[in-house]
Amino acid sequence: MVAACGGGADKNGGDDKRPGSGSPGSASGSGSADAPKKTLSVKLDGAPLSLERAYIKRVSPDHWRILVGDKEGSCGELLAGVTNRQQGATSFVATIRRRLGADGKFTTSVTDFWSAGHPTEARFAGASVTGDTARGKKVDVELAPIVDVDGKKKLEIAGAFVAEGCGDHPDSGFGVPKAKHPSTAKLTIAGHELALRGAILNGSDVVLSTGPKDCSRATAFAQVVLSHAYGRWELSGTWIAEPVQVADRSDKNTMKELTLKAGAAGTSADGPTAKLALGGRGTIGGYAIELSGEIEAIDCPKPK
Repeated sequence: MVAACGGGADKNGGDDKRPGSGSPGSASGSGSADAPKKTLSVKLDGAPLSLERAYIKRVSPDHWRILVGDKEGSCGELLAGVTNRQQGATSFVATIRRRLGADGKFTTSVTDFWSAGHPTEARFAGASVTGDTARGKKVDVELAPIVDVDGKKKLEIAGAFVAEGCGDHPDSGFGVPKAKHPSTAKLTIAGHELALRGAILNGSDVVLSTGPKDCSRATAFAQVVLSHAYGRWELSGTWIAEPVQVADRSDKNTMKELTLKAGAAGTSADGPTAKLALGGRGTIGGYAIELSGEIEAIDCPKPK
């Protein structure tokens, strides 16, 4: 039996800006996950509590969300982003992400926590997710101590449990191009190479993403997003704990060594395109960046 607590509900929390890569779940979801008896401990004001349901979905690569409850919670509810509240039920929701440091080392931790139906000021710590989160698979999850003081109640959570895999969060389509845009481009960050899947041009400004990207303001969740606008470079994404920036005029700006050369123009269902040749190296926020290869970028209209 999984021990856990915290009356609450899942919420979109930005899910509408990320594409799932498959495994959309049913919205019905009435059954519970028979999680093997492991060692998750949850106490409310010092008293132990037990929950029998635990679910996990992949929001995007290296980015997960869990839902743990007793009388409420299912894959359908987790995928939909809304928990059907039940009288007397308890549950909690947490987001877990893998993060990359400028030194090239990874850590995995809880990045937000919901209980009693709202996000809280809980103290987060490390976490681990092991296994395939495809629908019906069993996934090992471990949480370092989380302490949530909400009003007069104190919730303490720590330990390991097995969650039922619910697959990927369904693709909302926000921020995703209509057409496929060829790419051989790579972005290497702190020694880790990733394929670039999305690029847009906006005059002299650019967005490069390891996820898909269209001309809208929405940006689908991606491990790394590198952009240039308003005279500065910015590095963000699910791998980056907080966005970091460097101004073009800064004495510390080495990003000017990057090369982005627009070549052959074309058309697509997303509008005009340009072949973008990438190269060079730079550093932003302590992260070493290297670009290579070519990608078809969407040439977006300039904002009026």
